[in-house]
Amino acid sequence: MSSSVPQFPAIEAGSPQVVVRGEAVLQVEPELADVWVTVRVRARDRQTALERCQAAQERVSAAARAAGDAVESVETTAVSVHLEIRDRRAPGEPVATVSTRLTVVRLDAVGDLVVTLGRLDDVDVSGPPGGCGPTAPPWNGPGSTP
Repeated sequence: MSSSVPQFPAIEAGSPQVVVRGEAVLQVEPELADVWVTVRVRARDRQTALERCQAAQERVSAAARAAGDAVESVETTAVSVHLEIRDRRAPGEPVATVSTRLTVVRLDAVGDLVVTLGRLDDVDVSGPPGGCGPTAPPWNGPGSTP
């Protein structure tokens, strides 16, 4: 019977031992993808900037809901409202920003979702890097089955 795991002789007590450390690179198919979405809106006054930012964020949320079960989670990761000064002689303009992370578990839906989000005004989209989810089986070294 052949085995993919090498068999080693038993080590006698007191005999010299060699310990080897190494590194392995595994290439696996991703199970999930994170897509980062940033809504950034500029206006003449703070209230208008906030209202426009909220409206744009609602369009992002609607696109995520339209993707159905492909989007596992929608998390707001940052919110910012500040004055942006572009000319020293003029007062600054309020800028409102909301950053959101979408975790997508159906990789066949990532492309359509990114395109849909990219078509929205005042929205920047980045990602997706792939990854393995928490339910992925552990890798226990050579000879283990994933």
